[in-house]
Amino acid sequence: MPADGFYEWTGPTNARRPMWIHRADGNLILFAGLYEDWFFEKERPETTFTIITCEPNAVMRPIHNRMPVILDAPPPMIG
Repeated sequence: MPADGFYEWTGPTNARRPMWIHRADGNLILFAGLYEDWFFEKERPETTFTIITCEPNAVMRPIHNRMPVILDAPPPMIG
């Protein structure tokens, strides 16, 4: 999933503030994720998506206990 960044919320529970996490060069970040098309109602497809997370790296560790899995390059196409 390409993205220009993501938010992490910091601060005490009653005063959370968003922190914008992004690349310094402005390029896109590629997140690992999974999607699925399914039918909640007949003839009405739904697409759901989730971003896979992992243990934080040294930069993210002080901010949050997890982070999105960031890909170095797009995975090869299958099929």
